Amino acid sequence: MTAHANRARRPSGLSFSSPSPSPILLAMLVLLAALVPAAESRYRYLGCYAGPPPADFERSVRSRFQALGLCERQCAVGNGEGWRAQPQRVVAGLINATDCFCGSTVPPWAQLVEESLCDLPCPGYPRNMCEFGA
Repeated sequence: MTAHANRARRPSGLSFSSPSPSPILLAMLVLLAALVPAAESRYRYLGCYAGPPPADFERSVRSRFQALGLCERQCAVGNGEGWRAQPQRVVAGLINATDCFCGSTVPPWAQLVEESLCDLPCPGYPRNMCEFGA
């Protein structure tokens, strides 16, 4: 079993963590396209979460250049490699800083934890925090 520390966005970002030997970050994002101009991100950051990712999360793409924006785009439009975005999948998240997952369920607010738990930079854009540091 793997530990999760996640960031949350509602059509922006989420994070999770569960008891396990190796910590993992899940940066989650939720789509709010109607609330923001098209030129801006359609996601709103929700925070850092601790706990397992929701059961409906499906991996969209793995990239060593992963960042929150890349994951948001993958969930919003698909990846062009067989994975297609689905309107009901409005939550995006990162696991292990390289794996983008899309789903429709936001983690329970009871799992919201301190931002300092999601403290490792994304490999593709170090200004974003994408992983839980052990």
